[in-house]
Amino acid sequence: MINYTFKKIGRVFLPIFFLSFTNSFAQNVFLPPKEEMQNIARKTSEIRKLEPTSEMAYDLLNSTQISNYLNTKVDEIYNDEFFEKQNKVFKKFGLIPENYDLKNETLKLLSGQVAAFFEPDSNKMFFSKEWAKKEDKTVISHEYIHKLQHDNFNLSEAMSEAQSSNEDEAMAIQALIEGDATLVMMFYQFSTMFGGVEKMPSLSFTQLLPLVEMAMASEFPEVNSAPDYIKFGFLFPYIQGMDFVNHFHGKGGFEEVNKVFKNFPVSTEQILHPEKYPLEKPAEIPSKMKVLTEELELSEVYENTLGEFNTYLLLKNGNSESKAKNASEGWNGDKYFVVEKDEKVILTWETVWDSEEDAFEFFTAIASNFESRYKEPTTFLTESKVSGFKGENSFLIKIEKDRVFVIDGFDEDENVEILGKVSESRIFTD
Repeated sequence: MINYTFKKIGRVFLPIFFLSFTNSFAQNVFLPPKEEMQNIARKTSEIRKLEPTSEMAYDLLNSTQISNYLNTKVDEIYNDEFFEKQNKVFKKFGLIPENYDLKNETLKLLSGQVAAFFEPDSNKMFFSKEWAKKEDKTVISHEYIHKLQHDNFNLSEAMSEAQSSNEDEAMAIQALIEGDATLVMMFYQFSTMFGGVEKMPSLSFTQLLPLVEMAMASEFPEVNSAPDYIKFGFLFPYIQGMDFVNHFHGKGGFEEVNKVFKNFPVSTEQILHPEKYPLEKPAEIPSKMKVLTEELELSEVYENTLGEFNTYLLLKNGNSESKAKNASEGWNGDKYFVVEKDEKVILTWETVWDSEEDAFEFFTAIASNFESRYKEPTTFLTESKVSGFKGENSFLIKIEKDRVFVIDGFDEDENVEILGKVSESRIFTD
């Protein structure tokens, strides 16, 4: 059985470092005796080469208690307005269907399937009573890694700061946290199965992902049937995160990994391309949209960064897998604003690319994305400008040098006006 782990509920970050899924329910479920729990913790600590700074604490909860806990935590941190904004943003991007309720659907995915989690505030591990001891002791090992991380590194503050301003950065930090725990969990499992960590098979991300997807399809049809943005958002911290951590472990063991915990990654680009860590950071994008929202009497809904990984997920709609991957790999920064005018949701999205060639590759891919979503042909006004319509809605995509700008939701004349105003800023200047 594979245990799926994630800290985010959909695209919501919770102050929980690990959630493990299980769909197996035993009649007589109990945790191992205290001595065995301590042995698992000791072995995990030896593999990770980190020492605890406090005693191990843990408890059992039933599935209803866990579900209530998660709902309570979500309500404590995020109000209904937040979820309303999230729904508007990601529906506007086309990342979730129009009839998708982000909060309810993602919480529903968790119901009855959470096996365990670590709660930093209480420094305590919680296990579901429905989770059977015989199923997998790696769950305990994974939870204990999060305790060791909590004891040795400043995780909560880093996540809080990143989430408040840049979800792509928060996703990258989460990938480090979960990738580390997943790698150690696999070391623990293989050391138990084969009598030594050194005998663990070497599996790349491209080899692991199909295996995980197959297991998801059979064990968790609810997750597998979720939109790609939700499904792969669940997987990213654990699969790509593990690949990222394994890169540094291969260079110098966990001492090298510890250095990354003291200088967190800042983008999913760095997670996907470890060679870009730590020097290649996203370009800063000063946007005029903040000022324009007041000037044009717009209601600001949300602003943030989509990042390379989510750009890839976006481009999968309307493009082949390889084109979406290639077109997103040149990412060098982005900033999106979602605003409202007369109850219309409007997207403005500024992107920066590593080269003019990368920008053009994205330009053609995002044009295909809009054509696929709108199910209407796009019009290339010039070699550097694309427009299209669906009913009263129109969009405009403009490329200049290494930058691409997307406007979706104004009428045709307003699109041109907004583009002209934004063009006065850095986005379309030398």
